[in-house]
Amino acid sequence: MNLSFTLPESKRLANEVIAQCFGTNVNDLELILTRSQRVEGRQDGMATLEAVIHYLQYNYNRLLPIDALPDEILLNIFKLVMEKFSTFDDYRNPSEFCEKLKLYHAALYRLRAACRRWCGIVVSYGPFWTVFDSRMSEKQIKLGLSRSGNAPLTLGVFKRSSNSANRFIERMAPLSKRFSHLILDSVDTEVGYASALWGESAPNLQQLSIRFIDVNLFPTSESCFKGTTSSLRRLHLSSTRVVPTAQTLYDRLEELTIDRPSQALTVSTLDSVLRGASRLRILRFRLILMPIMAPTGTLSGPISIPSLLAISFEMMDSFVISQLLGLIRLSPRTSLRIVCVDMQFSSFETYIRRHIRAVLHSMKEKSFRLNMSHNTYLLRTYYVCISLQVPPGGGRRVWPNYFANFSPREGQAPIRVNLFLRTEGTSDQLPDPQSISGLQNDFFVLM
Repeated sequence: MNLSFTLPESKRLANEVIAQCFGTNVNDLELILTRSQRVEGRQDGMATLEAVIHYLQYNYNRLLPIDALPDEILLNIFKLVMEKFSTFDDYRNPSEFCEKLKLYHAALYRLRAACRRWCGIVVSYGPFWTVFDSRMSEKQIKLGLSRSGNAPLTLGVFKRSSNSANRFIERMAPLSKRFSHLILDSVDTEVGYASALWGESAPNLQQLSIRFIDVNLFPTSESCFKGTTSSLRRLHLSSTRVVPTAQTLYDRLEELTIDRPSQALTVSTLDSVLRGASRLRILRFRLILMPIMAPTGTLSGPISIPSLLAISFEMMDSFVISQLLGLIRLSPRTSLRIVCVDMQFSSFETYIRRHIRAVLHSMKEKSFRLNMSHNTYLLRTYYVCISLQVPPGGGRRVWPNYFANFSPREGQAPIRVNLFLRTEGTSDQLPDPQSISGLQNDFFVLM
């Protein structure tokens, strides 16, 4: 059926549609219609209706009042807002954790203070009220628990005094089945209290962070972690005197961070830990400045972790990095990040060159990106990123020539290299051409 409208009729109909959808406060309809007719050179009624439909499609969400959104949409918006304040595992000291928690509750207060409806949505959503600090008052803890429902809990246990930490642990221990993220920082309570926070009593614990903990608080017995084997996914050890070797702790672990150990690590300890972490996806070493102690026995060879996607060495001595790279067999799909404090990349150049060649041989795409500056060397393929950095204030012009004597796999086409050389200041800070001399052959095409 052929529809035809006169221009006045189409404008009247368009005004009715606009009024029904947006109310009577929309006064830019004539401008929309005039602009559409001028662009298309049409003066018929169908052009007018098409302009209105286009207007509805692109402006409905913009003009829809916020109080007309369904509760589910508002809740999703609130979740996105609160995600920015939920990085409680990334802090430098207990005071910073406390500040993060204050900002988190301040954001909740702003959402609640908007109107009664928003307040009801925020208060009734249990996961917004699941973060607790041992330095909180009993009134705050009681209020949060009453609003959290049965949602998983995040607990930060800090040493302000032994009595306050013990009281907090005793208060929360009956809820251990709801523990999802547990942070223990500078706590020197008795082992009996501490063991109530993990193990068989916390079967749903997914993330455990241990910082500045006395050795007596962290027993290495496998029975201590018996109940966490099916749930624990992330483990962060910072400034601890020992690294636990209980195999059941690492069976299903996906992310492991070893940060600033207060005693030298041993090769046998790392061998025991990493061989048991067959599902590990992310491995981080940070501020390990003491050399790895030699083993008393003979190891069975480099440790292979097939599922490992990324490994990071941050603010570490080049000799220690070379020791760790010698212990782990990297997969061609493993990304690598190194921040070296002494800039002696030549000490582990062999491992980096071997990994780069394995990555290039496994490539299915036809190009990769190489960024070089006086303090950053970045190679990026579709799946893998290899990043070498020096600390702020340092810098080097000559990077190792990792592509020297490279030979492609059989049948591999020439690889395009998108090369970016960056300088920060004068031109003499550009990387030395010798660093990329290995790319100047028939196996590579510089872009």
